[in-house]
Amino acid sequence: MGVRSAPGRGRATWCDGGVRDRGRRSVCSLLVIVLAAAVPACAETGGASDAGAAGADVASPVEPSHPTSLGHEDAALPVDPAVSLPAYGYYAVRNDPPVALPAVTLTDHHGDDIRIRPPLMGEVVLVYFGYTNCPDLCPSELGTVATALRGLPPDIAARVRMHFVTIDPARDSVARMREYVGLFDPTFIGLRGTDAVVRRFQLRLGLLPAERVDTGDDDSYAMRHSAEVFAFTDDGLGHLSFPFGMSVVQWQHDLWKMVQIGWRQP
Repeated sequence: MGVRSAPGRGRATWCDGGVRDRGRRSVCSLLVIVLAAAVPACAETGGASDAGAAGADVASPVEPSHPTSLGHEDAALPVDPAVSLPAYGYYAVRNDPPVALPAVTLTDHHGDDIRIRPPLMGEVVLVYFGYTNCPDLCPSELGTVATALRGLPPDIAARVRMHFVTIDPARDSVARMREYVGLFDPTFIGLRGTDAVVRRFQLRLGLLPAERVDTGDDDSYAMRHSAEVFAFTDDGLGHLSFPFGMSVVQWQHDLWKMVQIGWRQP
């Protein structure tokens, strides 16, 4: 995919509830029926960073772990024959420099206040910002991740933790978040917080904060938000971001590799 530098974090797909993007609109429409998960996507812009944002302390990175052993060392990683694997060894975009996982307190879809736990050896933590009324991007992306995980060996998939952080807490109640993430995968974790906390969270990852968009209807609105999934490995850093539009097999390759060996370049 490429390398992204901060500040500005390079290219990012955006969802604004109606306008679209890079010719991928029709890719995922059938997934809604199969997965309760999908339709297509959105426009694009850059991100922003705010290293001095208050209220979200960065978790201290741990020492990189040695490669894990899950019994799949000799298995061939899935590859996408239509796309060349970048020189750094992953299909996702490499963050240069990598981002640290902020330690923010949010409420999960069971109503408990939690902090996203940094990944342990052989784990991958995924973080994605969206909202349950999103008409296209969010269900498509969550459906793709769910499909990728179902196609991985169970012990590999079990080491991936997906966090869906709402940028629309006014409408996304705890109950609504629980119902929504359950449509895709029972292991997905729905999180919500105040607008201020979620805004700081996005800024610490170098993202432009989500914005409310008037749709012309009195009782409804859309949200314009970034459309990438951050992946944190066992060194406590987000070396990779998954932009919208990556295929299931590309997701499977990168997740499997990150679980097996953490962040390692060729």
